[in-house]
Amino acid sequence: MPLFTGTQRQYYDASQTVVSTGAAALPALTFDPLPALETEFDVFVGGDELNANLYSYNASNGVITMAPALANGTSVVVRQITQ
Repeated sequence: MPLFTGTQRQYYDASQTVVSTGAAALPALTFDPLPALETEFDVFVGGDELNANLYSYNASNGVITMAPALANGTSVVVRQITQ
């Protein structure tokens, strides 16, 4: 079993891609350790960085909640700023 399940680019960019299920809450991040604050990562949809007022973050479980919810199947890239 590999130690990292993402792509090489995600590893070196410290990023993860999650796919919206149509619900407001995105699948949980798997960074280790999880970011403690929203200021420790950027969120991109379609290559555009989202304004932080369009989502909230729960540091205890790594879940980003979008407002409004994204369409089912929308890819979201989360890039850590601090490692």
